[in-house]
Formats: sequence, structure tokens, C-alpha cells
Amino acid sequence: MITPRHIKENKQIQTYIRRADETLAAMGYTEHSTAHVARVAHFAEKILAHLGYSQRTCQLAWIAGYMHDIGNVINRIDHAQSG
Repeated sequence: MITPRHIKENKQIQTYIRRADETLAAMGYTEHSTAHVARVAHFAEKILAHLGYSQRTCQLAWIAGYMHDIGNVINRIDHAQSG
């Protein structure tokens, strides 16, 4: 089973996050670094936990939050779909 730890330690995902942040910085956007995606992941997990979702669903929310911006490495428009 893929866990948040697997995602956080994955070198390819780390590269996508770093490159997406560099792309957005070049376009004049605020930081979208590992700190940003970690905050989003944390809050996504905590919101679902507060609403009473299962631990696995909360983990999946964390994973989705952590990876939500990787599509920015391809294109800002529709980055959710490309991510």
C-alpha cells in the first residue's frame, strides 16, 4: 500500500514539486515548494479526520494534497488535470 511516507520520499515526486515551484516562480507566482504542498497535505488530512473519514481516506487526502501542484511543471492552465 502506498503511504504518505512513500510519496514524501519518492525522488521523482520531489523533482516534480521542485521543478513546478521553479516554473511558477519564473511566472511570478508565490512559492509552491515542499513547504506549501506539505501544508496543503496536512490540512487535507486533518479536515477529513475531523469529518470522521477512515484513516486510509485521510491518508489519500494527504497524498492528493502533497501532489496537487505537480502539474504546474507542464502548464499552469489545467495543472490539476496534467498533475
